[in-house]
Amino acid sequence: MIALRGLILAGLLLSPPVLAGADEGSPPDQHLADLSSDGINRADQQQKPYVILVSLDGFRADYLDRFDLPNFRHLIEDGVRAEGLMPVFPSITFPNHYSMVTGLYPEKHGIVGHVFYDPTREQVFYPPSRPDGTWYHRRPIWITAETQGIATACYFWVGCETTIDGIQPTYSLPYDQQVPNSSRVDRVLAWLQLPSDRRPHFLTLYMSDLDEAGHRFGADSPEIRLAAQGVDQTLGLLLDRLETLSIRERIFVIIVSDHGMLSVRRDHVVWMDSLIHEEPGEWIGALGAYASLHLNPAVHDPIKTRDRLNAVLRHGRAYLREELPESLHYRLDRNIGDVVILMDMPHLIWWKEFESLLPHGEHGWNPAHPDMHGIFVATGPGIKQGATIPAFENIHIYPLLAELLGLTIPADIDGRPGWLRRLVLE
Repeated sequence: MIALRGLILAGLLLSPPVLAGADEGSPPDQHLADLSSDGINRADQQQKPYVILVSLDGFRADYLDRFDLPNFRHLIEDGVRAEGLMPVFPSITFPNHYSMVTGLYPEKHGIVGHVFYDPTREQVFYPPSRPDGTWYHRRPIWITAETQGIATACYFWVGCETTIDGIQPTYSLPYDQQVPNSSRVDRVLAWLQLPSDRRPHFLTLYMSDLDEAGHRFGADSPEIRLAAQGVDQTLGLLLDRLETLSIRERIFVIIVSDHGMLSVRRDHVVWMDSLIHEEPGEWIGALGAYASLHLNPAVHDPIKTRDRLNAVLRHGRAYLREELPESLHYRLDRNIGDVVILMDMPHLIWWKEFESLLPHGEHGWNPAHPDMHGIFVATGPGIKQGATIPAFENIHIYPLLAELLGLTIPADIDGRPGWLRRLVLE
């Protein structure tokens, strides 16, 4: 079996874990599947609207009201906001970004964490393996669009870095945390000014400022307010630039975040070392709000391991994978682990040797808790103005995106087609 501590460390040092692939402003240099758009919008698709999906990593729902954010306020007056956007479990970046663009819970789309083990292939999903498309079990929205003759563009999103079923978005870029947000907006506007046959109709844009500030300083720190105000300025830049386009009246802007954030203290930490030691036949993954254990049944009995953990664990509980609360939708994929430890908020589970990497803010707990909720704001042609809708699960975003673009999507998704559309459209 594989000891994961070094791989977890690699994942922590490479956060925020959102990557993308291909060359700036041009189609990926690769052989696309026969059904891809090949970078050209089919003639019957060129009059479709344009959808910009903006992710603000770690933007907690209540930040919209806590801080003075004039550009968000303007957008909300012109559109719809939700009281909160409920993440999927675990409430962390990779699973949630992929759920938003597939309409599926992680137990079905395959991206069950940032770093996880596949006991069948005896391999680990971590930064160097992420470009391997076989980890991604279902097609994201950009591939759905490409196969139906619509060009797409990703300025960073989970899955854009890989070829899935032989297809990538027409335009995408390698993740570079150092690129200023203003430059990201510049690129999105450049894509939207391409000739109509090559202009992408679905685009993503990603910013990590709030997640970085939350982890480093905590969810209630002055730095969070500064990060939110900085993102608000970038939003204002995007909206101002969109107003200069002749296609402005055909553009939907949908702003989301993948999860919230909670401040944590050192006395909230439960040390994994005090619970279990990696031994032959054990593989231990994840750090923070939950942990996963893969066990070799010839060496370790999962039930005995669960019971041994629960005999000593405080501020949390260990479950067999198939016993996890049904509401989490986190049972079906073997890569989740044989035994999963769920920590009570605000407690964390952590390796002692990584103590120097302990964050001041964290997420990953039960998605039902309001502190884990993100944001949803939408504006565009036919969107209600000044409306507030109840909090909802982010799996419903995918069918809304597909409906705005007139795409045919699989029937077996977890999101409900038509449900969110009826809430946000006049």
